[in-house]
Amino acid sequence: MLIAYLAALGAAFTFSIAPLIAIGPARAMGALAFNRIRMPVVFLILAGLSVFYGGWQTIRAEDILPL
Repeated sequence: MLIAYLAALGAAFTFSIAPLIAIGPARAMGALAFNRIRMPVVFLILAGLSVFYGGWQTIRAEDILPL
């Protein structure tokens, strides 16, 4: 149970700090350009973690298109 609380605390900390870190690049590049770069980077990180932890096996074929 402690690991779940630590994970939730880490997620809350990350969500609260990310806008403070990203405001400089977002202002310099513009919101659309910043998100055009940010989204593929986030996808690659999540895909890499899913491969590493074996999370792709839990996705059904019919769920791919909505994702």
